[in-house]
Amino acid sequence: EVYGQVTELQSNLEFNDHSESSEKNIAYNQFGTVRLKLAEEIWFDRYGENRETGSIMLVDPVSNSTVGVGLIR
Repeated sequence: EVYGQVTELQSNLEFNDHSESSEKNIAYNQFGTVRLKLAEEIWFDRYGENRETGSIMLVDPVSNSTVGVGLIR
């Protein structure tokens, strides 16, 4: 468990047609590229090399709800 936050939304794509969206957040059934700032260093691999250490889950620390999942590139 490592605390962190999304610091930048680099791209935002619609799930159905992969068109780029101008929205400033990622909504349900959308995906995009973000930059994260973590409280400490982590070890990771690219998702294509190792699916277990190349994926992340984002959890809201207040509600303990999963708010996103990701693949590390």
